[in-house]
Amino acid sequence: MATGGLASATISACAGFAALSGSSLATQLQWDLIWFGIIVVIVLEMGMISPPVGIKVFVVKSIAPDVPMRTIFRGIWPFWFAMAVMIALLVAFPGIAMFLPNTMLGS
Repeated sequence: MATGGLASATISACAGFAALSGSSLATQLQWDLIWFGIIVVIVLEMGMISPPVGIKVFVVKSIAPDVPMRTIFRGIWPFWFAMAVMIALLVAFPGIAMFLPNTMLGS
């Protein structure tokens, strides 16, 4: 569990420092960094629930030890596919990710 959090924090810190320096690939491609951050978080979540590692699956197994791992892994697929559809929607329509920030900032 700590390894997943550490990996996420490391990736986030590196992406944050690169964004602040203006030398990140996302900045060079002129992507909105809020949109890019949302994509990164969704992809990280997909990685944390999918086999073979699936750190969050092992958390569920520790909470429900009587449920077989096979059942738990079968149960993650609807969520994984929902996240994949969300990524496709965010790539096709980036305004979805920017609606709330634009509304709050009035731009």
